[in-house]
Amino acid sequence: MNQNSKYLNRIEHLSAQQIEELKSEYYSSVPIADILDKYKINVSPMNLWKTFPLVSTPQKQCKYCASVMYEVSLSRSRVHRNEYLCTRCSHHESPYGCSCKQCLREKAQQKEQQLIEQSLMGNEHRKAVTQIREYPGAPSLDMLSLREKAYLGALLRTSLHHDHLLLDLQSISFHNTAPTYRYTRMIVDTLLERNIITPYRLDDHEDKLILNRYIHGSLYDICISDDTLDKRQMIVSLMYPDETDQKDQAAELFREVNSYDAVNYLMKKVQQFNLKRFDPGERYIALFSYILQSYSLGQLLNFIYLTIKNQAAYTARNRYGLISLENEIFNQISKRFEKARSENWKVTNYNRSWEGEQSALSRLVSHNLLGVGERAFYQVIKGSF
Repeated sequence: MNQNSKYLNRIEHLSAQQIEELKSEYYSSVPIADILDKYKINVSPMNLWKTFPLVSTPQKQCKYCASVMYEVSLSRSRVHRNEYLCTRCSHHESPYGCSCKQCLREKAQQKEQQLIEQSLMGNEHRKAVTQIREYPGAPSLDMLSLREKAYLGALLRTSLHHDHLLLDLQSISFHNTAPTYRYTRMIVDTLLERNIITPYRLDDHEDKLILNRYIHGSLYDICISDDTLDKRQMIVSLMYPDETDQKDQAAELFREVNSYDAVNYLMKKVQQFNLKRFDPGERYIALFSYILQSYSLGQLLNFIYLTIKNQAAYTARNRYGLISLENEIFNQISKRFEKARSENWKVTNYNRSWEGEQSALSRLVSHNLLGVGERAFYQVIKGSF
């Protein structure tokens, strides 16, 4: 496997032993013109190193997809350092950084976090808004479960109004907070029922300035408080929590998130293959949660895709067949999973669809609480990794 496809066939006439000898001579400062003549290689001297094959390094795994990385051969001037490439997701470990989609997304998230923290620090002078109000019956921060903190943190990431440290649910992006609209709606309802958030009420002249710019009724306040943190610090800690030692609870939450991710993927494939849309309901969530105890999300998407593809082919041949599409797809996914498990199939991980954004809740749990990042897509999620 060569590191540059443009030079893929320049040394294919050489044996593995000759390639090793060629590399040894190159890095021993043998004149490049002599090497090109000796091995009959048609390439410019400055590009000779680009013809060298990648070297597998089984001890080094990609931080995003956990695939084995390959050591990249470098030019003579850069041979003193090591660089590695993941051929699966294109992540590149180099002193010059990486421009793969995952790294660009991670840099954008870090920049977003910095901007939010700077914005919150700049708003501390708005005392009437930044101070924590007293709400009777509201829980304190340490009374919240890991799940409730994650729900609130994800909601803050997508709907926090930086000027006033309030949630603006009118502008909330339901599909960016959680994988589906239904899931996001459940998150909001849960936080309201637990009195963790509440509709914001105007009660003094300074607060009325908010009304001049925002529609009354879309703003919600955070009810919880903490003895050691002010409101700004508490919001930042919820949005960007440290890795948790409650790994079992975090893994259970992530399976829940992935179940809804799988439902979202299911409905996209139903639409892609022009099948009749249906409401998957809670039984699909239950099925996917059960499958995710044995398989990764990437493998579950394999089950879903092949089932939808086969169902579309069947429907095209039997246009007048009276079947319940919802029941048929559910049963076929179940059968495929049970057969794979009982017969110990090797199930391929589907790659994450990078054109779609990972939800805020999914990122918070995988990157922050579990500390495994994109690798969580390709792994069975359990309490320990």
